[in-house]
Amino acid sequence: MLFYTDSQVLTIGEDVSALLESIRLWNPLTGRLVQQWAWMWYGADLVRFSPDGQTLGTVTNRYYWSIFVSWSAPEGALRNWFNPVYGVPNRAITSFEFMGGESAIVTADMGRMLQLWDVRSRSLRWSVQAHTDGLTDIALPPHGSRIATASYERVLKWWNAANGTLLNSFGGHLGGVTAIDLSHDGTLLASASYDGTVCLWQPATGTLLRTLTGHHGVVWDVAFLPSSNALVSAGADGTLRLWNITTGTTLRVWQAHAGGVYRLSVAPNGKIIASFGEDGALRFWTHTGELLWIYSPAFDLASFAFSPQFPYFAYSIRSDDAGGSLLVMAMFSIPGDVDGDGCVSDSDLLQVLFAFGQTGDWPADVDGNGVVDDGDLLIVLLRFGIGCE
Repeated sequence: MLFYTDSQVLTIGEDVSALLESIRLWNPLTGRLVQQWAWMWYGADLVRFSPDGQTLGTVTNRYYWSIFVSWSAPEGALRNWFNPVYGVPNRAITSFEFMGGESAIVTADMGRMLQLWDVRSRSLRWSVQAHTDGLTDIALPPHGSRIATASYERVLKWWNAANGTLLNSFGGHLGGVTAIDLSHDGTLLASASYDGTVCLWQPATGTLLRTLTGHHGVVWDVAFLPSSNALVSAGADGTLRLWNITTGTTLRVWQAHAGGVYRLSVAPNGKIIASFGEDGALRFWTHTGELLWIYSPAFDLASFAFSPQFPYFAYSIRSDDAGGSLLVMAMFSIPGDVDGDGCVSDSDLLQVLFAFGQTGDWPADVDGNGVVDDGDLLIVLLRFGIGCE
């Protein structure tokens, strides 16, 4: 049995001999089934949502093959699967993204290949050797017409997504590029590097706009905050840094983990940041640096991502000792955020007051005890202002 938060519990099906087995996410306070998902024999190394949040894609790398699986979200029904890599060594997929809704995916691998796949027909549309070293990350703008790629060779590239034609190649880092992200309008590219810096670029022209310094050691991940003039980065120094992308100044910095911070994901409202670190913990923060939840899985966390359809969130856990892994879809919320807008404010307080004394399944029943009462009011008051800046 694994706990997701202090209010939700995971139970795993007893039969683990098949490729896929069901697991269930329960709310022990109400006894209701919150979500049912899947148990995966080989686990999921990468987790991504389609732009509309209706599909969850996973990639698993094993020895001489990689498998892509798509699931309906949030229901968890298996939709499709195929092998982008089969029978070829040293071709582990390091990153993938959906393109054009859920009909196609772009994959990047350690074999230096960038490929576009048709998901429905399971066919390869085009394939190019993108870099002279293994690819580390890719990023696509919302319109999906371009692809940005990064690799250990320190060079960033900008591609035509329709046919795989190279449009631009540029660089400036003194070490390999670990991660990249595109702004919501696709006009800015952020890159993190082994050299300890974050660079901001205009990918269409390859122009370096500014270099952000402040981390001590490798910068492992970077992400833009939607509907904001800010960027967050994760470093080997254990910190998360929030940057103003116009001025290049640090807005906030906080110690997020004991040891390095390896990966992060930003909720679509831009107010919640999830981070995973060397200490094995998955932590959820407000964009102001306030800690909301800590989740420490019994086994290694492989990948995680917020859905564009907030508050859904997916993560995968590797469990080699148990012979497989968990793929979990859950619903995330800030305690006291009754209306789910990512901010505990007057509107949440009013909802509790208006529903005060009601029994049954009410959003204002924050503590889930079946009645809107003083306990719910206290939670809102204690959390008031979180996520609202």
